[in-house]
Amino acid sequence: MTKQLYRRIGEWKPDDLLADSRDIYITTDEAIDAGASFHRGQIVKYDSTTKTIKAMTAKSDIPFGIVVRDVNCSENEDENGDLFATVYVRGSFNGQSSLLDAGAIPAEDSSHNATPLSFEDFYVALRERGIIIRRNVN
Repeated sequence: MTKQLYRRIGEWKPDDLLADSRDIYITTDEAIDAGASFHRGQIVKYDSTTKTIKAMTAKSDIPFGIVVRDVNCSENEDENGDLFATVYVRGSFNGQSSLLDAGAIPAEDSSHNATPLSFEDFYVALRERGIIIRRNVN
């Protein structure tokens, strides 16, 4: 009888979100709404009325930054009970990264021909903010 000497626990993929390790990346901590969650590489907008970051929902949204790490609202409280997420506001990012995500058009706003949002929809607006998306990273 043979004994299995290994077992597969999970899968690891390299994190290729950042395009250049020598580049300077600037981050900021921003408030989020209760119940909100974000994932690493998600492009977010800033809502000046609530003073929080939110998911992109339309091509007309103005991008604010890219989420640094996964955010679960129950794990990101500070000592005052406020909820925060760390967001890249400057730096260069890999356009081919599977982590880079602009989001999806919400179901209530989508039509039969709606397509998910892409970083390409915000390429120029991101560049104007100092967030460079590199399309060809070697």
